[in-house]
Amino acid sequence: MQGDSDYEALLREAEKRLRDVRDLGAQDPAAAAKLLEEALDATRRAQQERLRQTKVGRRPRSEVDAERASLREVTIGALDAHEVPTAPKDVAEVAFARFNKRIEPRRLAGLRRDERRAWSNPRTSRPTYIVPALDAVYLAPHRGLLTLSTWDLRRRIITPLSPRVDHLNATRNLARLLEWLAGADESAGRHLERVVRRRAASIPGALTPGKGLEIAQVVGAAEAELRLLEPDDANARDGAAERALSQLDDETRVWGSPFPGLAEAK
Repeated sequence: MQGDSDYEALLREAEKRLRDVRDLGAQDPAAAAKLLEEALDATRRAQQERLRQTKVGRRPRSEVDAERASLREVTIGALDAHEVPTAPKDVAEVAFARFNKRIEPRRLAGLRRDERRAWSNPRTSRPTYIVPALDAVYLAPHRGLLTLSTWDLRRRIITPLSPRVDHLNATRNLARLLEWLAGADESAGRHLERVVRRRAASIPGALTPGKGLEIAQVVGAAEAELRLLEPDDANARDGAAERALSQLDDETRVWGSPFPGLAEAK
């Protein structure tokens, strides 16, 4: 139906604007803030389109489906903010800080199942899917971490060093996001600053006791540790990605190997 197509197009527009906001980051705070407003406007227009469909007698999305749509959009935004495989509780933390949306972490397991069903439905086409990270040894789905299908394959792979490397990268990315968000949205900035402070507490040299958060200090400390750990992690991820490209088809590269023993490193 044309109305449904209009609705989905508006949602895709909102998702694109959110990705553009992430890409701009601290480079152009004013432009990033404008794109954020455009994303919110696209979401509002999508809601108005759904309301219009209801008024003309078309079957509206149920309340449960509408809630899931909102959950999905915010989850994508939170994953984009981290830019690394992320645990549900961390997605929920940033979703609240960044978008003022409370998420129950256990609901994200159901959301991922919804994404898998949507992928398998030939009538459904989405620009981005919420998908699992992949274990580096077996190339099987890592059920504790969420990623996006649009990410490079190697970024979605988890090696023994990846949890620490990803924590450092996520903390740095959120600190950079905070740099412009504090000026664009004061309330959201305060919430995100608390998140960054908690994440940075485990990074040597990132915080100075008794002093306020210094973004440059957090970024510098995270990058100093990354210089020690990231090369070995990157090599392991590259090797696993090469195996995935040679052993898995397009679908299992996204969702993981259903027969993990077949993809084990030799």
